[in-house]
Amino acid sequence: MSVSRALSWTLLLGLLLLPSAGAAAQDSLEVSVSAAASCAEAQFTVTVSGLEGAVDLVWEFGDGETLSEQAVLAFPHTVTHSYPAAGAYGWLVTVNTAGETPEVVSASGTLQVGPKVTLTSEPFPPLLTLTDGAASVLLTAQAEGIPPIALAWELGSAASSEPSGEFSVLATFSGAGKYTASVTATDTCGLAAEDTLTIVVDDPDAAACHPAAQRIAEAANALFPFQGESLYTCEDILALFRGVEPGDQIGFGRMWHAIQLAQTIPDLTWEDILDWHLNQGGWGALVQMNRMAGVAGDVDLAQLIGRIQTGQSTVHQVREALRLAVSYNAPFEDSLDALEAGASPGDLRRAYRASADLGLAPEDVLGYAEAGVSPQEIRHAQQLAGSTGQDWALLLQEHAGGESWGQLKKNAGSSTDTTPEAPKSDAQTQPEQHQARTAERLAAQFHVSVETVMGLYQDACAANWNCVHSRLEDKDHKGPSDAKGHKNK
Repeated sequence: MSVSRALSWTLLLGLLLLPSAGAAAQDSLEVSVSAAASCAEAQFTVTVSGLEGAVDLVWEFGDGETLSEQAVLAFPHTVTHSYPAAGAYGWLVTVNTAGETPEVVSASGTLQVGPKVTLTSEPFPPLLTLTDGAASVLLTAQAEGIPPIALAWELGSAASSEPSGEFSVLATFSGAGKYTASVTATDTCGLAAEDTLTIVVDDPDAAACHPAAQRIAEAANALFPFQGESLYTCEDILALFRGVEPGDQIGFGRMWHAIQLAQTIPDLTWEDILDWHLNQGGWGALVQMNRMAGVAGDVDLAQLIGRIQTGQSTVHQVREALRLAVSYNAPFEDSLDALEAGASPGDLRRAYRASADLGLAPEDVLGYAEAGVSPQEIRHAQQLAGSTGQDWALLLQEHAGGESWGQLKKNAGSSTDTTPEAPKSDAQTQPEQHQARTAERLAAQFHVSVETVMGLYQDACAANWNCVHSRLEDKDHKGPSDAKGHKNK
């Protein structure tokens, strides 16, 4: 997103004034794919529209296999691929064009190969209590695939079973403990899929487990399956408390606090929360990120935690990106990418503050900052351009070359006395382009028309974008508006 300091000013100006070829490419080409599987054989049919000439295709089938096809001309175009086993495979095709301005577009999806089976129970979760030495659960397999589908059940030697319908069995256990039930579905092609379910059986007559462990086990099981990864016996929690080695005890208090926090952080399991506390940091940072992620909008807290745990991002970078999203309505992913690339949080805050006032995109402000140009200098150039009729970007370039603002103003005065006004160049339309882009962004953000935004900018706000933003935040400007700025009812 930033521009290297080693680049010349001319190259920097060119980069800021010209749209990227990649962005134009993604608007010009469209790719669609249909995918279907017959047994282990899959067929992908791709169609590319808006195309002139041949393209190269790169396929990733999701099983580790890839395929490159050169100079494909005719569409629709079909390829086949054989998968090694049943499963859900995420595939991706990338389309590359040739020529002076290469274009790249892609399409992706998930293809189910072979059967799919899901094991459920009644009751669910399968938490059973021995009564007269026995506890029963009804297990049901929901299978999809090419019929006929054969089922094979595995309940272990601790259980007896009897059929209870075509896809159900009644399993009976005679002892307390934790058991694993599994079912394998095989379709007519010989492809198989398996699902498992943990069953917990409690014996109320057995010696009592630690009461704190029992309370935690019951609370954790109440979160299963959406915010709990497993079912727990009292003995499981007690073993977790004791730890694998002396000195690594987790403590009942930490486990209980993680379970309580899960009530307010729906994107994470209680195990995720406990793991965060043990390996990353305190509860406060997690609560703060969850709160800001909710305010920032479409931000997945679980993905953020994953980025931190894998080292892709730091806690500080995530928190700073969330603050920018909340305080300046900044794109969260763009801010986080910039911070990971080494951008200063202070520079980003100044860029987002200045972008609305200057009528520039934040990345343009950052690009100028990388070249040593401050927002104040940009504002000075724009003000001088407004009074002299010149292009502010060119004035800024001349100032960077050594001309003082006073000399530039003097030069502008002498040139207007002797030189007829020339037609505007492409570069001279840059302020208007920035104004239009800022107006479109604010119109989309506040659900008003572009005309309403420009009306505020040109009249009531006297060319001050901060004023426009503040006015639109006011309740009188919220909601859909017509071209005159009146609310539509």
